[in-house]
Amino acid sequence: MQTVGTDTREVENISKEDIYDKWSDINNWHTFNDDIEYAKLDGEFKEGNFFILGLKGGQKVKIQLLKIEKNKSFTDLTKFPLAKMYGIHEVIEKDGKIEMRATIKIEGFLSFLWKKIVAQGVADKLGHDMDKLIQLIQNEKQK
Repeated sequence: MQTVGTDTREVENISKEDIYDKWSDINNWHTFNDDIEYAKLDGEFKEGNFFILGLKGGQKVKIQLLKIEKNKSFTDLTKFPLAKMYGIHEVIEKDGKIEMRATIKIEGFLSFLWKKIVAQGVADKLGHDMDKLIQLIQNEKQK
């Protein structure tokens, strides 16, 4: 498995629960991810369930929730022909501080192709999306 990209943000005045609550509210991901028009999760935020991302430009992507540790992390899986892409989202508490980390990994025979077509673009925007998420949470806490 190859890491395509990873980004980390140290946050202040935001709890790991605040972050996890936004991550697990998939139907509102469009509020902090500029590349999607909508996200739709039918059912609960739990391992094995699927959600759809409606990307700007009209494409739809089906993604599976692969692994979830409440208030700590979740991993999602996108399947492409002969490749798989993993989005790993973590909230890490260390030395009394909260750190967010997002990583994109890819594997499979055609991973080199899907990295070029999709995964690198997703990885390149991780920091931007995390910054928007942090700002959204901070704005809501100020109300």
